[in-house]
Amino acid sequence: MTVDDELLTLNALVKEKQDELNNIKRQRDKFQSEARACQARRDNLRQASRDLMAKVNEAKKERDKYNAIVREAKERRNAISDRIAEAREKGAGDLSDLKRERDSCHAKVVENHAKSQEYQAIIEKTRAEIDAAKELADQEHQRSVELREAADAEHQRFVKVLKELEELRNELPDTL
Repeated sequence: MTVDDELLTLNALVKEKQDELNNIKRQRDKFQSEARACQARRDNLRQASRDLMAKVNEAKKERDKYNAIVREAKERRNAISDRIAEAREKGAGDLSDLKRERDSCHAKVVENHAKSQEYQAIIEKTRAEIDAAKELADQEHQRSVELREAADAEHQRFVKVLKELEELRNELPDTL
């Protein structure tokens, strides 16, 4: 083989290595881009979880407010029931006013308990949404880790091929 043939072969190998470098670089950049997209989706899901948690906290405040009203109305209703029982023991006649008041307290218990349950349902539904968002965020995070590892592997290949290319170029005469 002549020197010219060797030079052509070396030039062909250099071009082949440059093409390989470009392909590796494109693949590495694709992995990195996909990893950034996963990270952005993960961050959005985590923010959605935080926003939903704020919704849960507000619903808890409302639920607790209605639960406090229920407790107070139950105590009042029970106290009135005790007064009715005492009045009956003493042989009191007309207890309709006390009974109306007791029934009013009971209606307040039922009404506010229902409102409390509505907020509890919101809390449970929202917590399920939070769990789903966290699960998706974890999946996106795991995928971004895998993609970053793939990008790192491609980068290692890039460095190896770049070294091979430099070695080939060192074999070429300076005049080329």
